[in-house]
Amino acid sequence: MSECASKGCGCTTEPIIQPTAPAPLATGSAQAVYRIENMDCPTEEALIRSKLAGLAGWRVLNST
Repeated sequence: MSECASKGCGCTTEPIIQPTAPAPLATGSAQAVYRIENMDCPTEEALIRSKLAGLAGWRVLNST
């Protein structure tokens, strides 16, 4: 059982959106990769996705 599910928030470890392969970077573009440990709750993932949706410049968020 995931830590999130054991705390009773009702989450499971199933991702909301399945990962997709990132698109190739345009010439002159930069890429940053961040890994967030213990991010096993779809609710937390949805919160990050909703915040990123309002920002210009980001393209892909993978769940791995």
